Amino acid sequence: LTPNIRTRGLPRMQELGLVVVLVVLYLILGMAGFRFTPEGKWNVFLGADNQFNGVGTSMSIYAIMAIGMTCVIVTGGIDISVGAIMGFSGLVGATVLQHIGDDAAWYLVLPVAFLVPMTVGGLWGLANGAMIVGLRLHPFVVTLGTMSIIRGLCVLWFPSSVPVQGEHLPRAFGDLMRYDFHAGLRLLPVVIMLGVVGFGAVFLHTLIVGRETYAVGGNVEAARY
Repeated sequence: LTPNIRTRGLPRMQELGLVVVLVVLYLILGMAGFRFTPEGKWNVFLGADNQFNGVGTSMSIYAIMAIGMTCVIVTGGIDISVGAIMGFSGLVGATVLQHIGDDAAWYLVLPVAFLVPMTVGGLWGLANGAMIVGLRLHPFVVTLGTMSIIRGLCVLWFPSSVPVQGEHLPRAFGDLMRYDFHAGLRLLPVVIMLGVVGFGAVFLHTLIVGRETYAVGGNVEAARY
């Protein structure tokens, strides 16, 4: 089909539809907040504490994963094990941090907190990719299997050793994650998420390897030639 005004504008309309859904959802939850908030109290849902420390902090984790999934989906692939990998990587990182000591310095804690989960997640991703490319299996089948394996490992290896609400983790890590930017707002996860989103946008739209990623998703043989 020859692109015309209607077909070119379709992706924009789809993105607008997502915005509309989010706005409607916020209106419904906001009205529910006014309905069930005790008298004399501010709307709990629309409050800054809930929006940043609640919604923002929780959703930042999924937004970071979505950036990696975007690159996978753009190439025409799929990975349904990403959630299990995130959980397993976090458990391994937390377990390692537990053995560092409560009084460990921040310059020792932070590299471990970032590099250990990233390494574990990268190795699982490498295993997925090796099976998909080497054995020529469909990504859905491979990642469905690894998702089940990883979930089982989480239950078997970490039944009681994981920290509860930051218990036994180094104080430097807890202080960083709970750092108060202003008026009780803990924005570090949101700041990290925005940085990852910015990097992903630059990677896909500016760098050559990002454009090649789009080309692979469009037509593998044409991209190879």
